Amino acid sequence: MRTRIQMSFMLLLLGALIILSFTPIWAANIYVSPTGTGDGTKASPTDLQNALDLARTNGQDDVIYLQQGTYLTGSGPFSYGSSGNDNMAVALLGGWNTGFIRRSLDPSLTMLDGNSATRVLEIIADVAGVTIDFSVEGITIQNGYGSDTHGAGVRAYSGTSGSNGTILLTIRNCVIQNNQATISPSWSGGGIYTDCYFEVYDTTFLSNRGYSGGAMFITYAANLSSALEPIIENCIFQDNSNVGGWQGSTIFTNVSATIRNCSFTGRLDGVSSSGSGSTLYSQYNSSTKVLNSFFSTCIIDYWGSAIQYWDAGGEIKNCFFIDNIGGRISGYGAVTYYNNSGPAETIAITNSTFVGNQSQSGLAGALHNRGANLSITNSIFWGNGSTGLYSEYGSATISYSDIEGGLGGAGFTDGGNNVSDNPQFVAPENYHLAADSPCIDTGDSVTPGLPITDLDGDYRILDGGNGAIVDMGADEYSPTFGAVTLLVPQGGEVIPSGSKQVIGWGAPGKADWFKLLYSLDNGLTWLTIDKGIAEKGYLWSVPAIPKNRKSCRIKVVAFNDLNVKVGSGVTQGPFMIEVVKLTLPNGGGTLTSGDTPLIEWSTNETVRPVATVQLFYTANGGVTWKQIQGSPLSGNPGSFFWTVPPVTKEKSKCKVKVVLKDAKGNSVGSDMSDTFFTIQPSP
Repeated sequence: MRTRIQMSFMLLLLGALIILSFTPIWAANIYVSPTGTGDGTKASPTDLQNALDLARTNGQDDVIYLQQGTYLTGSGPFSYGSSGNDNMAVALLGGWNTGFIRRSLDPSLTMLDGNSATRVLEIIADVAGVTIDFSVEGITIQNGYGSDTHGAGVRAYSGTSGSNGTILLTIRNCVIQNNQATISPSWSGGGIYTDCYFEVYDTTFLSNRGYSGGAMFITYAANLSSALEPIIENCIFQDNSNVGGWQGSTIFTNVSATIRNCSFTGRLDGVSSSGSGSTLYSQYNSSTKVLNSFFSTCIIDYWGSAIQYWDAGGEIKNCFFIDNIGGRISGYGAVTYYNNSGPAETIAITNSTFVGNQSQSGLAGALHNRGANLSITNSIFWGNGSTGLYSEYGSATISYSDIEGGLGGAGFTDGGNNVSDNPQFVAPENYHLAADSPCIDTGDSVTPGLPITDLDGDYRILDGGNGAIVDMGADEYSPTFGAVTLLVPQGGEVIPSGSKQVIGWGAPGKADWFKLLYSLDNGLTWLTIDKGIAEKGYLWSVPAIPKNRKSCRIKVVAFNDLNVKVGSGVTQGPFMIEVVKLTLPNGGGTLTSGDTPLIEWSTNETVRPVATVQLFYTANGGVTWKQIQGSPLSGNPGSFFWTVPPVTKEKSKCKVKVVLKDAKGNSVGSDMSDTFFTIQPSP
């Protein structure tokens, strides 16, 4: 079974073999070659620094095409700065052939090289009002040397307080390797230094070094909203290190960030320390989320071989922590929290697996807590020393987890449903659950923030033989599926328009990616939800539709790695997408003429705002409808007291209907009583 991290790496390798044609029509195109001296046209390529200068001032969005080859820095880095900046977007694309006709996605074919003498690339916005949208794709950034300030491979700097600009940085499908920010003086961010919002995807960080943040040092400029959380996704980190007394052998952040589907491993020799600082160090009131990620053989001299939270909160979900060594000189834990000052932060660990982690003292090989409000659910702790978990102080609770040796002396509150049985992994180095594992179907399926899928991308709540209950650990035991099978929704559900709905499915091993579709007419026509999905679970944003639809279905289509369809599955029965629901009167019972009962309805997301509401009733089973006195109603109040009309004899086929109208009088939703009620004459 492949993990999503392994799949991402395979896709990177596959992508390196794909040749594409790319001709943007929205930008000025500037063409560059390693020996270029021309004007930047396709027939006369220029050099990279001249291309950056042209892009900075030409008043257009720009795409800079880099011909394959090595680009050496000169006396300083390749630089894109504030002077004369036109606030337009720049895309730096590597991999183009000599004629700029075809492109390879292999980043090793296009290298920006600092020659171990200068920083490689800097993006500077140190003037107020300057906004830089800069992206880099398909390039290797290597051999940078930062001797004057932070950041040896890439430096994205937004200036000092009072003269801040704004940078939006995107890095995709790159390799950042062998960059070093000098240790004395203490410069940080060997691979990347940023004080801006950024997103990094599908990128490998290899053998970068700094005083702290060997691969990445992340901080915030004074003018940047803390609500903007950088994203690091589908990335590989290996052999990055820090030297000195500070933290973050791989990543240092005092910014709330999301790290998803990433792999972190230690030094290439497997035995040397990566330095004094935790692999990932999160500091000072930030809240870093680590999702679907893998930490293995990370060796650190002091605290937190994998992750250390220092006066910072966070979430850890669907993660493996395997054979990490913390406190080689002094300290504890693969994951540690330290409350240095201020109120305790909150850390939640859900569906994660800790195996074979160690500390020098033998205590808290897996996890050490000093003061956090810590909760652990659905997790496995095995082979992490005599006491794998230890909480010195703070509020620490663990539930629905498998803990070798139990909780005796660990300082944790037992939240219930914990076990201490051998988790029965598939093999000594394969930490998926075997079919007889006691961790199958024994977790808490309603724990807040439960992941939709596991680390492999399998749907999270599968029936392992004891019912559809979530498993413990990062892996959800998955039975063999001979065909593509839609698991959730199954049919019969009522799903509010505009809501978030989990879609889950199983598939045979030959399925590599999936396409999702939905139908509003029982499968006669289909609309695409998304495609290129690697996981077997998806959080669907249910669309707003013009009216309630009772014949909705979901379809998942599976493709192999050659993009050939290998199967599909559809919900077992129709479900309903509901725009509006009439709740009172909803059928049954008897009303008397002259009564003033409440008509009540609830509204979900509509295709257009509701301007008025019309209310109707029928006394003959829907053959005719009469508008209720007082209707239409302005706005959408959600309720109305109705005076039941007079009747001369009992009417047993009565219903009420609500119709929502937009400002132009068009219907945007309607519903009626589910069953009949009776109106009788007044006495």
